Order: sequence, then structure tokens, then C-alpha cells
Amino acid sequence: MGMLVLECKPGPVFTALNRIPDWFLQIHSAPLGADSVLDVAAIFPFIAHFIEDAEVFWRNPVEARLGSGIWTELDEQGNQHQLEAYALQYQNSRILLLVDLTASFDARHHVYQRAREIALAQERLVMSLQRQQRKLQLQIQGLLARDESLHAIAERVRQHASAVMVCRPDGSVELLNQALMDIYPVSGNNGTRAEHSLLKQWVNEAEALYPEIHRVIETGASWEGEFESSAGSDKKWVRLLIGPVLDQEQRVTHLVCVANDISGLREPAIELERVTDYDFTTQLPNRRHFWRVLTRAIDECRASGEKLVLLYLDVDHFKRINDSLDHQAGDLLLGTLSSRLRSNIKKTDFIAHLGGDEFALMLRTSQRTLDLLPVAERLLKVVRQPLVVDGHNVSITASLGIACFPEHGNDAVGLMKRADLAMYHAKQRGRDQHLMFSRSLDEAFFNRTVIQKDLGNALSGGELRLVYQPQICLGANSFLRLEALLRWHHPVRGLISPAVFVPVAEESDLINQIGNWVLEEACRQARQFMDRNIQVVMSVNVSARQLRAGDFVQRVQQVLADTGLDPSQLELEVTETTLLDNMETRAESLQQLQELGVSIALDDFGSGFSSLNYLKNLPVDRLKIDQVFIQEIPHDEESKTITASVVKLAHELHMTVVAEGVETWDQLRFLQGIGCDYVQGFLLFRPLPPEEIGAVFASLASLRFDS
Repeated sequence: MGMLVLECKPGPVFTALNRIPDWFLQIHSAPLGADSVLDVAAIFPFIAHFIEDAEVFWRNPVEARLGSGIWTELDEQGNQHQLEAYALQYQNSRILLLVDLTASFDARHHVYQRAREIALAQERLVMSLQRQQRKLQLQIQGLLARDESLHAIAERVRQHASAVMVCRPDGSVELLNQALMDIYPVSGNNGTRAEHSLLKQWVNEAEALYPEIHRVIETGASWEGEFESSAGSDKKWVRLLIGPVLDQEQRVTHLVCVANDISGLREPAIELERVTDYDFTTQLPNRRHFWRVLTRAIDECRASGEKLVLLYLDVDHFKRINDSLDHQAGDLLLGTLSSRLRSNIKKTDFIAHLGGDEFALMLRTSQRTLDLLPVAERLLKVVRQPLVVDGHNVSITASLGIACFPEHGNDAVGLMKRADLAMYHAKQRGRDQHLMFSRSLDEAFFNRTVIQKDLGNALSGGELRLVYQPQICLGANSFLRLEALLRWHHPVRGLISPAVFVPVAEESDLINQIGNWVLEEACRQARQFMDRNIQVVMSVNVSARQLRAGDFVQRVQQVLADTGLDPSQLELEVTETTLLDNMETRAESLQQLQELGVSIALDDFGSGFSSLNYLKNLPVDRLKIDQVFIQEIPHDEESKTITASVVKLAHELHMTVVAEGVETWDQLRFLQGIGCDYVQGFLLFRPLPPEEIGAVFASLASLRFDS
């Protein structure tokens, strides 16, 4: 049978229980007696780690046997042997089987290669369909965004081969075409409004394979995938794409759904899954295989009391990386990454490629408490390792979400939802990190979704306001400097902190609409102050998204013209991290703004890259020292030294300095002593409504700092 049966004794040492097969003697030609002790790990280095796993298995077997996977050995004649090892127990004996699969391997390999050829052909068809769906969806989105009539859109898609449905976020149908009605027995006529639950049906059906679908749609993102769907009494495989249409306030007004019946494509694919159950790009178990294993594992853990850990890994910015490579290079990257991940987990662990840039790992343990930090850190470290693809150096990172059974979910879908949500929050916290699910994440996601929805109404509803915090000159200057600060007065929740809603806005184009409103309102208010003979310089914060917009300089120019504010009365504040993305282009935009007469301030100096080389090459008029340094003055000598050095450096570069977060007289006197130009903080003034600024300006002449 081509099998060598070995018994493991403490050591571990192995002795043969049957006749040594010829293939073993061809690989290991050393003379062997009947009772020879074999150093299996030395003869076959490939399974050295497997033997360590086998010893754990023998102490506590959780299944009938443990396999090593297939590896290749060369004999003395150069012939290849395909081998596999199995650990099992028999009548309290620890048994290691070494099996030569060479005879059947060629036939299996031929089947696999044929399956791969069929799968690649199927994949090309699916990719072509995917491109067609995306193109159609974008066309419809564009028409809706341009307020094209529903009747005109219906005429465009009436005879399209893809099923099209346009609906409101609540699921009420605005438009559907004949192809959709051919698949689904829906009510309503083509192009007319109809109430229908098809969108809800799709989402619920897709959830079985894609638990993240609710989170993706609720955050206003596009989603696409394949799932089994009920069409009357029939079952069909559907490929669906859902894309949002946003208005100027970034509220979702419509959802464009494009679907195709791919049952004909799926039937050969299902047969292939029966042959391999593996993803051909990464050679890892695919999504369907993963769900079967996860569901079975949860049932077994529920019965045994074991703990199951699910890790959901998503490559950061993969689309950006993949777009810069061709399709084959992107597949190579995923294949290399999957090999690295697989080689850094135990044989008893399970890893699958869910599709795209998503991987899932499953760990089972009898320990009630398990330190997952080393596991998560090891996996992220593996992802970070340098990679060369088609001659290109590629640097990648990943975000990792962790959820545990039974603490975080009692079934496969619930557990996957929690792991996905933890991964999502890991990305929100800066990517390249891991996060364990907690109940607070559920609440935070719900709050974030509500905030994003309500924030879209805040601008049109007049809920956003500006307050102004004075920056007081420590020298002689008749102008009052003001920083415009945003506040949100929610009609139900009351005052919501910018620390809560600004990060939500920055994730979407809402930050552009809000930023533009802040710029216009601040300039309008500054012009009103000047008309009342209150001499001000208005400082306005600019987000990275605003600065990336190609027309930002022109927008500033237009706002100045519309409000009549002199450019010298406007200052724009940018953070160090804002400039890191495409430094040369950002610097060019700032230079153009300076040429208009607008001044530029570098905010939170010291909290980012703080490179003097960057600083000397940036068109910056003013530095704002981060309040972290100011808060430690005068007790921390290092903060005092850094602050004094920054002031001196700025002056040598012909810049002025603003110190943020000044809260004590000791801090103010120190800053005055080192020649700091302006101070800002609660010691002097909190952010004030515009009607109180006149009194502040009137008090400047009498303001003294010798208290």
C-alpha cells in the first residue's frame, strides 16, 4: 500500500511496525534493522513542525486523525515522491503513518489542472459580467445625479440584459426593467413606482455568505457579490451590485441595483468545488468551504465546551495597490500573502480566502482564556514583510478583527459579523492593527451610522454654527486673530463635539461640503467684523480632502470675491499629516494661496513628522505649537527646551508662532519670555459667539500679562 507505520515513543523516537517500503529505502538508503529507531524529523525536515503538532494531538485528540499536507521528496535517482503524514491513536499507541501518494498523484494533479482551466474560463466570464454591471450602474448613477427623469432612465435600460432596479433607501421601488421581471415575479409596471421587498430579500439572502453586507450598505458604500436567491418557487444564483446615489449633502437618495442570473455559470463552479473546494488564486479554502467548516466547528465547540476564535483579515488599500498592478500581478500578491499566512499558523488552525483581499482564520482551543495578542501581531508582521511583484517593491499592511465563540456570537453569521465589525474599527483607528470585538463597538457603529445620516441634514437644517477663539498677540499688534471653530447643535442630542462628528465627516465627501460652508461663513463673518471696524485675521481649518480637491485654490478665490474680504485677512490652517500625502502637489497649492495674499499656518506642529527638511521647503507663514508640549510647561524641562527651540527656529525661518492650549499664567509667562508671538487658550478666552468678539477687540489695549 506504500505505507510506513511508525510507533512514537517518548523522545520522540519512532520504530517501524511493518516492513520498510521500497520508496522509503530509495529516499533513505541507510541500513535499517527490524528494530531500528528512526529520526523522522531529520530524515524529513518538512514535517518537523508537524511532529510537534502531532505530540499535542496525541495528548488530546480532537478528531480521528491529523494530516500534514502533501510534500515532495527526491530519491537518489532524482525521482519525485509525493508524501503525506498522518497522526492517529490506536489502542493507546501513538501512530505516525507515512504514505507515498506518487502513484495516484499524477492522476489527481491532472484532474486539478483541468478543474483550474475550467475555473479560469468561468472567472473570465464572471469578470466580464462584473465590468458590464459596474459600467451600467455608474451610468445610471450619473443620470440620477444629473436629475434625469425616471422615465428617460427606464427607456435606456428597458431592453438591457441585466436586471435593473432603482429604489429608495427604504426599499420602495422607483424603477425596474423587463430583465428583472423575467427573473422575479414582482408587482408594478416597468418604470412605475411600486412598493416591494426585493431589496430586503436580497440583503437577507446575501447575509448568509456576506454578513458584512448590512454594515457596507449602511455606511453608504457600494457592495457586490454572488448568492443563492429565491425567485418564486425557484432557486437561482444571482450576481448583484448595489451602489448608492448621493445628493450634495452626501445623503443617500437612491440605491441602484444591477443583477444577473448566473445559475448557468454556477453549476460548473459547484462541480469544481466538489473536486477541490479551494480558491484557485490562493490555493486556500474558498468562502463556501469556510462557511461549512465554521458552522461545523461551532456545533462541535458548543457540544465540547471548547473556545473558537475567528480572525477576519482585510488588506489595507488593496484596491489602490491592485489598480497599480495588472490582474496577474495582483493575483500573485494574494497568492504570496496566502502562503505567508498559511505558514505562520498551526496545522490544526484553519485559513480561508473569502474573496478579494479578505481572509478568515479560525482557531480552536480548550483554554478558556487565550492570549491572542502574539497571534495577531505575528500575522500582521507577516503581511508587512517586503514583497516584490513583477519587479515592483510593494508594501502592504492589513487590519485584523477578532471575535470569539461563544462570547461574541452564538452562530456562524453572528460571529462573522462581530469579527468584520472589529476589523472595520481597526481600519478606522488607522489601519495596520488588530482589534478584539466588544459590545461598545456595536454601539459605536450604530452611533456612527446615525451621526453620518443626521450630519447630512445638519447643513441644510441650520444646525452647524461657528464660534471664534481669539489668538492674543504678546507683542504690539492692533489686529485680533480669530480661529473659526465648528459646533453642531443637534435638535435631539444637543451639542455634539467636533471630536465625534468630524472624523465621521472625513470618511466621506461630507467633509468637503462642511469645509466649504465653514470657509464661506468664516469669511462672511470676518467681513462683517471689518465693516464694524473690528480689525481681524480669520483662521480657518482645512481638511486633507479639501486640499486634495483640484479646484480648492479657485474656490478660496471665489469666496474672497463673494464676501469682499481682503486676502490678507484670511489664514488657512493645515496639519502636518494633511501634507504627507503628495507633498509636492500640496506645497504647490499652498504656494498659489500665498500668492493670492492668504497666509498659511501649520497646525499641531510636533505631533506629526516634524521634519525640518519639510518645514524649510513648505510655504508656511505661521507655526502652531501642539498643546501637548504647552500642557507640560513649566514642569517638564524637555517640553520647555523643544518649545523654545521651535520658536527660535520659526523666527529664523521668518515665521511667527502661536502656542495652543495655554491654561496657566506660568505657561503664558514662559512663552512670553522665549518670544512666542501669539497665545491661544482657556486662560484668556474660550471660543466665543460672534456677538462677543467686539468686546474682546475693545479690551486688547488694556490687556496685561503681569498677573
